[in-house]
Amino acid sequence: MQNKLATGRPSSQWITYAKELFKLINNEVVIRSKTIKAVPLKDHSITYNKKKKIKMLAVGNRVRVALDNPQDINAKTLFGKFRSGDIRWKINIRTIKQVLLEPGEPIMYLLDGKVGPLKIDSNGYTYNQLQKVSDNETDVNESILQEDENRYEINKIIDRKN
Repeated sequence: MQNKLATGRPSSQWITYAKELFKLINNEVVIRSKTIKAVPLKDHSITYNKKKKIKMLAVGNRVRVALDNPQDINAKTLFGKFRSGDIRWKINIRTIKQVLLEPGEPIMYLLDGKVGPLKIDSNGYTYNQLQKVSDNETDVNESILQEDENRYEINKIIDRKN
C-alpha cells in the first residue's frame, strides 16, 4: 500500500509470495475435507401421495388475476386494505399459456401477454392468485362500464324530511 502511495502505481511484489500462499491454502483444504464427514443431500425427486390432492389449473383455462390493492369500478387504486365491497380481481379475462413445475417450489402459471415470440406475460402466478372463469362467462366490454344514457346522478339535495 505504501509503495502504491509513493509511486502512484500498483505494487506487484505480492506475486512472489503467491505460489507459497496457494500451496498452504490447498493443503489446508485437503486436510479439512478429510476430517469432514460426507452429509447426504436431500432427495429432490418428486413423490406421489394419494392422500394429498393438489389443485391445478390446465393450460388453456380462462382466469382472472388477483389485485394487489383495492380498486373502484373505474380502475382507480383505493388506499388501505380490502373492504367487503371492493373489487378483488381484475376485470379482464386471460388464458393460461404455460405451467412451470419445479421440485420444492409452488406451481407457477404463465398467462397470455405481449412478451416474446410466444406472447407470454413475464410474471408467474400461483393457484391462489388466479380465479378460474367458467366457459359460459364472456369478457366484460368497456362499453358496459361507460356512461349509460338511462343513468341518473344526484347533483344537489334540496330539502330534508324529518
